[in-house]
Amino acid sequence: VMIAKAEPKPVARPTLARADTMTATKAQPILAKADTKSGAKAKPTLAKADTKSGAKATPAVAKVSPKTHVVKANETLYRVAVMYETSVDEIKKLNKMNSSDNTIRAGQKLRVSG
Repeated sequence: VMIAKAEPKPVARPTLARADTMTATKAQPILAKADTKSGAKAKPTLAKADTKSGAKATPAVAKVSPKTHVVKANETLYRVAVMYETSVDEIKKLNKMNSSDNTIRAGQKLRVSG
């Protein structure tokens, strides 16, 4: 009796496109291209900022307008904080609530960032 051994079939793997994860807070140097007409092997060099013009650099972080959340029935401060990846204390601070004040009502607008 001869038993045939099955060859494993290759499994197709889907190709995933990687999203651009660059954020405004992660600055990377800009590379300037060297002249390659001379035939020499080009080495990338860092581009220098223009310091002669007197122009000041603008900050990379732009002002963010405050986000608000309209409270729905049966929502709690904790649930809202989890939804916006912040803390209950931060929401209280943004909305000028007392530290002992934990009551929110349906329809109430809460600032959740900014």
